Amino acid sequence: MIKTRFTEMFGIKHPVVQGGMQWVGRAELASAVSNAGGLGILTGLTQPTPDDLRKEFGMVAAVGIPAMLGNSGQAKAIGQAVARFVAKPGKLSIAAKTKDPGGLGVADLASIGEPGVILDKLEVTATAE
Repeated sequence: MIKTRFTEMFGIKHPVVQGGMQWVGRAELASAVSNAGGLGILTGLTQPTPDDLRKEFGMVAAVGIPAMLGNSGQAKAIGQAVARFVAKPGKLSIAAKTKDPGGLGVADLASIGEPGVILDKLEVTATAE
């Protein structure tokens, strides 16, 4: 496996880039490649209108964000809110508070390996209007 600063920074397990492919470089393929550890690419010209392209980006957000954040219910809520916001820009609100009344300390934040670990300690609400 190849490791570089780029692959480590973006969590890329397999440094494979899906090339832009007319008519097939859609949200499903880009998400599948990214979720498998590669770098998925949407092909913008596949979409006939800017609104359709926004919808494709929204579909990637709905799948990709939860995958990056651990696929919890809260991660899926964030992904869905971002997807709605991307598809139809307006107002995006994401709020979080700790489940523990004592809050989170530096040690809690410093010990995070995966983003899903911190989400387990939070109550998250995410909406898009």
